[in-house]
Amino acid sequence: MSEFTAGSLIRNSYLDTVQQHNPLIVKELNEQWSVFITSGTGISEMAPTDVMEISKHLPVLYFYNFEDHGWGFTLLHQGEAVSALGRP
Repeated sequence: MSEFTAGSLIRNSYLDTVQQHNPLIVKELNEQWSVFITSGTGISEMAPTDVMEISKHLPVLYFYNFEDHGWGFTLLHQGEAVSALGRP
């Protein structure tokens, strides 16, 4: 059985802004980074629309790891994908 994981990373300095968008989960990973999950986060290589909306206000690193189906990330800023990498 495959494991499917997706989420978004932000710098901790943006926590208050992300909280205004009502994410389902926000967890600090360390002194600099936090991860958050939104209601739109699912099994997709494409960043969810709610994460794209958040990225209009701050940079977001959307990531996914679908085990034997591939992994990747997209750096989002100002509502657009500015960089991406994916591997099958």
